[in-house]
Amino acid sequence: MIAAVSTASVRTERRLVNRRKGVPATDWVGFVVCLVPIVVSFARAFKSDWRPVYDSAYFSTRALDVLTQHHPFVGSWSTFGAVLDESVNNIGPLQLLLLAPFSHLYPLVGAAVGVAVVNVLAVFAVWRASRSLFGSRGVIPVMAATAVLQMSFGAPAENVPLVVELRW
Repeated sequence: MIAAVSTASVRTERRLVNRRKGVPATDWVGFVVCLVPIVVSFARAFKSDWRPVYDSAYFSTRALDVLTQHHPFVGSWSTFGAVLDESVNNIGPLQLLLLAPFSHLYPLVGAAVGVAVVNVLAVFAVWRASRSLFGSRGVIPVMAATAVLQMSFGAPAENVPLVVELRW
């Protein structure tokens, strides 16, 4: 019993010591590198007078309907419906609920602000989870995979397994 108590106290002491050391610089580098595409895309949206079109316009417009008489209770229409010859919606309106505060503040560019904030929070969640699960050794590989995944977004819809296209 005494050995178990001392082992538990040693574990607690180690955790406290690790917290005092702070976050290693390499962990911060992995996090910041994954923020670069988000910040650059966001800056380009404002610099180029970006306006939402196609799906972005749909989401911006429907986000304005949140908490009104036309509140979206189902998700957006899914292209999977074309395969089934039936109307199919995505699971739910979570993306509309997350964009709503930003779209209400500034209807046109609010979607860009909301998407940037949600993406930064998602990258932070991945970074934090990788630190918790794998420690400092696992942060760089996980964040590198996250950066590659980010670079593949917005790529043209072609029959290519992975198209890396930086839209800077």
